[in-house]
Amino acid sequence: MASTAGKPVWFNGRVKAVPSGDSLVIVENLKEGIPQEKTITLSSLIAPKLARRGSIDEPFAWGSREFLRKLCIGKDISFRVDYTVPSIGREFGSVVLNNGEMNISFLLVAAGWAK
Repeated sequence: MASTAGKPVWFNGRVKAVPSGDSLVIVENLKEGIPQEKTITLSSLIAPKLARRGSIDEPFAWGSREFLRKLCIGKDISFRVDYTVPSIGREFGSVVLNNGEMNISFLLVAAGWAK
């Protein structure tokens, strides 16, 4: 039997919210128990940042968020956690739309909303 150690584990969920151009709030699809919400920041890309109160958004931040929101909100997706950064409490991962093998990060970069 082949070992699965080190092989990424994919989960299924639905996108509940899009707080920025590089992060998604996902509700996991579970067969049993209470569904968990996870915020996943897309790994290996940089999108313009939305400002916190009292400061100014980076150029194109709102457009980047809206592109991602229209692409993903309410959609079924598959995701995996690629790595975590405990010091900032974030999980970074890969997300694909379930209607095909469309990686959301690739779509953002191809549309010019992230690099």
